[in-house]
Amino acid sequence: MTRHPDGTWYLFYTGANLVAGQNRQSIGYATSPDLYDWTKQGQVAEADDRWYETLADKCWHDEAFRDPWVIPDPDGIGWHMLITARGRTGPADDRGVVGHCWSPDLRTWEVRPPLSSVGQGFGQIEVMHTVVVEGQPFLIFSCLADDTSVARQAAGSHGGTWAARAETVLGPYDVAGAQLLADSSLYVGRLIQLRDTNEWRFLAFTNQLPDGSFGGTITDPRPVSLVDGLLAVG
Repeated sequence: MTRHPDGTWYLFYTGANLVAGQNRQSIGYATSPDLYDWTKQGQVAEADDRWYETLADKCWHDEAFRDPWVIPDPDGIGWHMLITARGRTGPADDRGVVGHCWSPDLRTWEVRPPLSSVGQGFGQIEVMHTVVVEGQPFLIFSCLADDTSVARQAAGSHGGTWAARAETVLGPYDVAGAQLLADSSLYVGRLIQLRDTNEWRFLAFTNQLPDGSFGGTITDPRPVSLVDGLLAVG
């Protein structure tokens, strides 16, 4: 959720429709003057096949273009949207990229080339967000073990929530060298900063209980620190 300088709130979301039984995703948004009453404004972005895989490529179970994360441009020139997407080239299991759109006003969006390249070891880079901890930018994302590349799985990859060091919030991102913050017993991890102390905390939902069943609850906040350039979750 993002607030425009004119006071309007913008909520960006994933839209989906079935095409021959497969999920085709796109980005839409709604606006609100007060966070209570919302008006849907429609679709604003979809996968551009110049850079992004579509259903026509027949490589994946859906057309991935979802999970929008909107941030202001660091230089004050509009806004950027980071999106779960897949590139057009390389093995089908290794095409996960950070999709990218740009807007001057939060209303109209231009689809741009991805901010990361294929071949980083992930079939998809889900539910991402960016943080800057003690001056170090990170891309936080999720990917389960079954959606990592065959090579990463052969090396003993575990799925869950990942953190990739970055040069800026807009990249480059060290996706290939991402560290696992939490295994797949937790998922969709999020770093939040406390308002009073500026300390960081980690939240996620319980994905899998010890008996193998789905949890679905939200964890208590866990302390986060930066140790030798890596994030440590207590």
